[in-house]
Amino acid sequence: MAIIVSDAMIIMRAVYRVIELAQGWRGHLITTEYYFYILDTTPMIICMAVWIIGHPGITLEKGLANPHMKGTKYGIAAHNDEAVVVELYPRRI
Repeated sequence: MAIIVSDAMIIMRAVYRVIELAQGWRGHLITTEYYFYILDTTPMIICMAVWIIGHPGITLEKGLANPHMKGTKYGIAAHNDEAVVVELYPRRI
């Protein structure tokens, strides 16, 4: 859910930016600070808030959000509903 909300906010911001710059450097949107705060800053604040609440480390299953894997060269991959430890940085020959 967090990724859907954040993607929607980023797309809304991108549409605002395209319209803003299409009007030119002296356009109404680019010269009005109110629109900047509502249509540019607010979506980014919502994106950050959504990821604080819905962070993958909180919302994933306990096996996939294993804090003991941090800082190692191994990661976890799901294959056929089984968690498998995989080497993230394979050795060079």
